[in-house]
Amino acid sequence: MKIGRWILFFIVIILFIFIFLFIFNKDLFTVKKIKVISDVKINNADFFKKINVKKGYYIWQYDIESIKRNVDRLFIFDSVKVSKKFPDLIQIELKMRVPLGRVVGKGGVPYLLDKRGVVYSSSRVGGNIPLLIVDTSNEVLPGRKLTGRYTEIIQFLWIMKNKYDIYYSSISQIEIENSNNQFSYHFNFRTINKTITLKKNLNVENIIDAFSIAYFSDWSNSGYAEVSIIDKGVFYKREE
Repeated sequence: MKIGRWILFFIVIILFIFIFLFIFNKDLFTVKKIKVISDVKINNADFFKKINVKKGYYIWQYDIESIKRNVDRLFIFDSVKVSKKFPDLIQIELKMRVPLGRVVGKGGVPYLLDKRGVVYSSSRVGGNIPLLIVDTSNEVLPGRKLTGRYTEIIQFLWIMKNKYDIYYSSISQIEIENSNNQFSYHFNFRTINKTITLKKNLNVENIIDAFSIAYFSDWSNSGYAEVSIIDKGVFYKREE
């Protein structure tokens, strides 16, 4: 019983202190700082305006889930964590999406594509990000996830980027051709003047083999415009 009374006593004391601070020092619980932790540099003023959050309110007036939803609607962050740090701090932790490819949407608007197939827009468009030419632009909208026939090429690019970056960085564009649900992938590179076409077998070994053949053909000036690999068979299309 004595232990229970002591616990109750401490609870009352803590509650009294809290009420005292709230009445006589309301500023203690007013948010004075919104801290952003991100893997890239962010313009805080512009970011806060976009997610509709600002300082000056009591910390319990901030809706963590609402802030997170507003950040998610920007589509450019792979992960978002929002938390309250009493008595006067809101902390937002961000991880930017890593661009894997570029796609063109409706009206010719270019977007970025991440490893999960999520389409998003960003000013961080590098010149070494492959452009995917797809047969429809209506599916390419910010926040939308490309699945189905796009899954294979996204997985392929992810492996290339992480294991064979020298080849990935050389890819300028990939045109995806669909003929009766049979897909062909036409690769253009920055380092060779040949088109490489992969049919049926879209894998890393095939593209590296084809690249080596095309590079040698380019270097030896053999006059072949296109190198195709179909079920491990190599075919050449001579320049006209």
